Parts: sequence; C-alpha cells; structure tokens
Amino acid sequence: MKRGQMQIQETLFVLVIFTVLLLIGLVVFYNYQQAHLEQKQEQLRKQVMETRILEILTSPLLSCSIQGQRSFCWDVTKFSSFDGSYGFMNISVTVVYPFEEQGLCDATLSLPCDSWNIYSHLPSHKLPLVREVPVALYYPHRDLYTIGLVRFEVYL
Repeated sequence: MKRGQMQIQETLFVLVIFTVLLLIGLVVFYNYQQAHLEQKQEQLRKQVMETRILEILTSPLLSCSIQGQRSFCWDVTKFSSFDGSYGFMNISVTVVYPFEEQGLCDATLSLPCDSWNIYSHLPSHKLPLVREVPVALYYPHRDLYTIGLVRFEVYL
C-alpha cells in the first residue's frame, strides 16, 4: 500500500470511530433528557392534583359557616348540592370518629350514614393519584361535629 492510501484509511477509521462515539453520546443524552422530562411531568401532575385538592378543600360550596364566618369544617348538608367541573376525579368522605358503621348516604340524608360519594367523574383508562385528607364534618341539624377522611382520586 502506498503512503497516501494508508493516511486516507487512517482518516476514515478515525471518522468512523468519531461518528460511533458521537451516536452513542446522542443516544445517552436523549435517554437522559427523556427520563428528566418524565420526572418533570410527574412533578407537574402532582402539583396540579394538589392545587385541585386545595381548591376543593377551601371551597365555600362545602365549608360550613357560623353567622357568616367561614369555619374550617365541611357542612354535610352541602354534600348533596356540591357540583362543579373538577375534571376526572372521585371524591368520597368517610366518618372516622366516632365510628359507627351505617352505610352510604344518599342525597336526602334521611338515614344515619357514615360515607358519601360527593363527586364522581371517572375515565376508563387511567390510574388515579390518591390523597386522603382529614376534615372536620359538621351536622347542622344535630349541631354535631365529627372527624372525617376525604379521599381524592385524581385522574390526570
């Protein structure tokens, strides 16, 4: 082989190795970026969920008021009229103290009951992010406070 051909072959060999290393670097960078974007998307989903939950927890549609002053509790008589567009979500409330197993409540509140499903708009293909939050429940017709657990199932 002549000296010129040897230098061309060496140059081509170096270019091939450089190209392979560059492609490996691009693949690694793409995978790193993809994982980072998925992590950011999950953080954003959780932040949106927390915002929706906070919006509902502080909603005047559910909170009780005493002589015009809002209190940090939920009025159980307002559960039947709770309505809104909160996206794909399921909200259920269960009395945890004092515990008496009585069953699921309906809109009339005629029977003693200990659980309500106050909002339900479910998709068929997603898994929910679930949060449970304690809340004080007020029964104005009995002037009674109990402790409840609100279960939020948010489908984003």
